[in-house]
Amino acid sequence: MILTRLKNDSKAIINLNRIQKSAKKRIEQKIKNKTYEFESISCQICDSENKEIIGKKDRYGLSYSTNICKDCGLVYTSPRMNQESYNEFYDQEYRDLYVGKPTPTDDFFYSQFYRAKKIHSF
Repeated sequence: MILTRLKNDSKAIINLNRIQKSAKKRIEQKIKNKTYEFESISCQICDSENKEIIGKKDRYGLSYSTNICKDCGLVYTSPRMNQESYNEFYDQEYRDLYVGKPTPTDDFFYSQFYRAKKIHSF
């Protein structure tokens, strides 16, 4: 039951700016040349292997398998990057891809600061 908008056509669901498009290409190349390695996992709640794929791409158009556990209903990613690959991704690509800017701006800092204050007061 793959959701129509999450079929893997490599097209982003959201509008990407130039920095995000460049980051996406870098990530795709790292996946292709196996710089980023992946691991398959079972459900992290009930350890079941009984899953159904509901998506084959993320909002950026990157290949990304989203599954739903048929036993407990958890939605999770598998295969996923291994820890070393996640470390490199968050160090080198995350900000460019997710935020679309290579360095944080003052506006971003303050928005996160006030968001954290709201969460803390909750």
